[in-house]
Amino acid sequence: MFDFESALNEADNIIFDTFSNVTVAIAGQEEPVPGIFDNPAAISSLTGGGQVSDVDNELFVQTHKAAGVSRRTVVTLRFSDGREKVYQVINPEPDGSGLTKLTLGEFNGDKSTKDRKSTRLNSSH
Repeated sequence: MFDFESALNEADNIIFDTFSNVTVAIAGQEEPVPGIFDNPAAISSLTGGGQVSDVDNELFVQTHKAAGVSRRTVVTLRFSDGREKVYQVINPEPDGSGLTKLTLGEFNGDKSTKDRKSTRLNSSH
């Protein structure tokens, strides 16, 4: 009998072995995990003019390796060139297929209790 769940996990492992571009240290976890980091510059137009720029960074990790990650969890990303950058999770979003998207915000050294929003309204009159 074919084990679909095992096949899906193996496919996820291959994807992360191929496309991961950072190693992620998650606060509270001993072992770092591979991640796929994206720094989007998504821009949406508004009816009547203007635009909203969303510049939150996104990190994709395998859900089973993101156990315990919640809002305000601190993650440290290590890039292939040896640089490290510390972020705070704004919103973890498991997609139900074995991946979790972590929307990341800047970490300034304390775990703020305020929600962070990285949107900017640009008016174009």
